[in-house]
Amino acid sequence: MSFNPLGRVFENIIDGIVYIIEIMLSILLIILGMLSRFLKFISKFIPSVPPRIGTAVPKNTKQQWDDMMRYGGVEEETETFLGYVMTYCVVAALVFIIAGYLIGLETYLTLIVGVVVFFSGLIMSYVATALVVERRSRSVEEVLPDFLSLMSQNIAAGMTTYDAMKSSARPEFGPLAEEIYKVSRDMLSGVPMEAALLKMTNRIRSEKVDRVIRLVIGGLKSGGKLPRVLQEISRDLQREQGLMKRMVGETGAQSGFILVGVICGAPLLFAVSIQFISLFSLISEEVHSAGFETSQSGFSSSMSFISTSGMSININEFFNYAIIILFILSFFGAIVIGLLRSGKVLTSGNILLVPVMVVLSIGVFLLLKTVISMIFEGMIMGGAGA
Repeated sequence: MSFNPLGRVFENIIDGIVYIIEIMLSILLIILGMLSRFLKFISKFIPSVPPRIGTAVPKNTKQQWDDMMRYGGVEEETETFLGYVMTYCVVAALVFIIAGYLIGLETYLTLIVGVVVFFSGLIMSYVATALVVERRSRSVEEVLPDFLSLMSQNIAAGMTTYDAMKSSARPEFGPLAEEIYKVSRDMLSGVPMEAALLKMTNRIRSEKVDRVIRLVIGGLKSGGKLPRVLQEISRDLQREQGLMKRMVGETGAQSGFILVGVICGAPLLFAVSIQFISLFSLISEEVHSAGFETSQSGFSSSMSFISTSGMSININEFFNYAIIILFILSFFGAIVIGLLRSGKVLTSGNILLVPVMVVLSIGVFLLLKTVISMIFEGMIMGGAGA
């Protein structure tokens, strides 16, 4: 495989952005954990409040959260968890409403801000939970080939399937080791191995894990050489992971060009265009004024090769147009970058990349617009002084 230094640089930049996003979400989760401890302390005096709030959530929404919590390995009751989330969102909305009143905002604006903060808190909580689910699934998929290889070697060494599976669940395997311990516990309680493995697929949202478990169950039922089956599955998974890493490395340059175009290229073009429109509007006004003075002196302004009509493009309208286009470009740019990196369109990583790219793109546009405007104003003032 050829080495692509430009693609590697862009890949490192994108990885850095994703890493920063994960750090920010980790800080958010820490803050939520501190608030959770505070609310749990309060709930000692009013212990039934969070579950009662959680019962007000619609059944379909509650089922979705229940699935997300199960996939994320969260052991807490869904109604209690939703009660705390709703409490956080209500408290945050009240804080922003009070702050709005203190700074003198209109009543309807403070109410709108409170509603936006409330629903934003719900969305952020769902995205954070989805990120935990995705990271857990990715962690299991990364160590699954090593686990299958160890299990195959243990069975070939003479261990039973149960002992081989339990001894292969090393602590460094993280969530996968926890799930294998749960499978072992279910088997000790009398649950058949096939049923215990299928229960594990209900706790991990991963098509790859589901496919592997069904292949293992098929090998157990067929009575074939299970060590060979496990070893072949492990090799296929390692080959697939290698192809994914190669795809990410080869598409790093494309992702980088999209990132540079959305964050730097498009904002620069729009900032220059706004300055261009501003200058030509000023020139048009001066030409129109000069043409009017010429017509007053007895010369026809229609004889001039420069049109004296005003600019048909309004600066404010073009500014709004630029903001809308940058938002659209950032949204789809983040989706395409996520697709090139993970092979999936909608993941929590893609969703998190969207607001970051939108903020960066619009922020760079406003910064460049201000800088270019200051430069041209200095040039104009310098020319006028000369």
